[in-house]
Amino acid sequence: MPNVQPKRCTWVNVDHVLMREYHDREWGVPAHDDPRHFEFLILEAAQAGLSWSIVLNKRKGYSRAFSDFNPEKVARYSAARIDKLTTDPGIIRNRLKIAAAVKNAKAAGEPIPCRKVVNISSLAGTGGNAGQANYSAAKAGVTGLTKALAKEWGRYNVTVNAVAFGMIKTRLTEAPAGAGATIDVAGRAIKVGVNPDVLTALEQSIPLGRGGSPAEAAGAVYLLCTPESDYVSAQTLICGGGLNF
Repeated sequence: MPNVQPKRCTWVNVDHVLMREYHDREWGVPAHDDPRHFEFLILEAAQAGLSWSIVLNKRKGYSRAFSDFNPEKVARYSAARIDKLTTDPGIIRNRLKIAAAVKNAKAAGEPIPCRKVVNISSLAGTGGNAGQANYSAAKAGVTGLTKALAKEWGRYNVTVNAVAFGMIKTRLTEAPAGAGATIDVAGRAIKVGVNPDVLTALEQSIPLGRGGSPAEAAGAVYLLCTPESDYVSAQTLICGGGLNF
């Protein structure tokens, strides 16, 4: 059989042995160990403004200079050690890049802070609402999105929750329907207003006997952003004064 060359990306210089081997054996191959991740974090940062071939030529020098890419050891590098590395011909002698590698190593040993995502939904999404099939479907979708993202992002210490609002009094509800009231949204006059009888009936069905304020609505979101909620995820908090369809 003829000697068939493997198909390679256009950025590969086939005459450059290290580049060719990197493409054939490493590029696009998943890596799952911390030293390998740390190695590429250092090498790719070092490459900034340069070419990947230059970094590959110095790869062994980087392995020697950065303790075989052991982040625990690199995290203990002193200022004097960093000064020494700026004179090491086996690596790219850029002080900022060297210092960044040490800083990243220190960060690798720190606990990942819990980050928060809070989606906004509605009681129409949790229980449906007659006459609002489209709105209810959209808000119910937020619940599904919340649960899916909580499962996907939990590994990154990210919590994903939602707040489903009931009746919240805003400028949209202040004017009675048919009164011709409008609000300005990005230069557009938007008609607002709700039938007062509808508002009265709705408030009477709320156990707390009133609609909520914007500050109270914001408070529900805030609850899911506090450290006390770090172990709460994939939940929908109902902010409706006790009303639940």
